[in-house]
Amino acid sequence: MAYTLYEEEVLTDLKDYIADHLNTYLEGIETEQADGLDLPDFKRIDVGEADIFNLNVYPALLLFPEEVNYEYLATRADDLQMSVNAVAVLKGAVTENLARKALRYVAAMRKMLDADRTAGAQVDSVAVKKVRFNARSPGSENFMVVEIILAVGKEINRT
Repeated sequence: MAYTLYEEEVLTDLKDYIADHLNTYLEGIETEQADGLDLPDFKRIDVGEADIFNLNVYPALLLFPEEVNYEYLATRADDLQMSVNAVAVLKGAVTENLARKALRYVAAMRKMLDADRTAGAQVDSVAVKKVRFNARSPGSENFMVVEIILAVGKEINRT
């Protein structure tokens, strides 16, 4: 018997979609603002958690499930509702610039998902639900951790 791991598929599909499309929106914001604040593409995008202060490359984005809900439909399908935590980790010397960068990464993510609420037809719906910002200095370096909570919906077949 084959088992389809829909929850894992959703995370992998979102990771791939972000990797393929977000940079276009980051470049658009850089061009529009024209203030010299560099918004590099994520150098690492992974599914799963990691020690965010010991990654080899920055900026990085980590995706992992926060909560999954299922609604059993009368048809041979179920409604999967997933809350996905997309954690962006930025590193830099000036905290003020990190805060501005964090806001722009969130704006790019929102614009990207507003432009295609299905993430390239990978899900039925996806949107930014909530964002949390956390500045940290665990040593001599400054970090900005941005938790972008995504609401994801997908109808899955029960067969």
